[in-house]
Amino acid sequence: MLANAREYKVYLPLTYPDGEPVEEEKLYTVRNRLLECFGGVTTVRQTNYLEGFWIAEEEVIPDQIVIYTSVDLRHPGMENETFMLEYKDELKREFQQREVFITVSDMQII
Repeated sequence: MLANAREYKVYLPLTYPDGEPVEEEKLYTVRNRLLECFGGVTTVRQTNYLEGFWIAEEEVIPDQIVIYTSVDLRHPGMENETFMLEYKDELKREFQQREVFITVSDMQII
């Protein structure tokens, strides 16, 4: 039997815009918030790092990132989407970013 689920991926930088590294405590706080909200979280953070590139004001900006993935099996719906929209604003402030990418995918789990 298939179960409906919703997957959330949160892309966060490992450095601030000034190049200083993000404190590990902030990364653990994100992990714990997602764990509390969804009951599970997976972190994709390779030994070297994941690298993204963005264009801002005609300049290519490299970014070292971590990706947090949570799958909502319990009650995928508007309640958690509202949480993620509010949390996105908080993450933008905490990580000093103009934008934080969060993707949402509906899925079925076997």
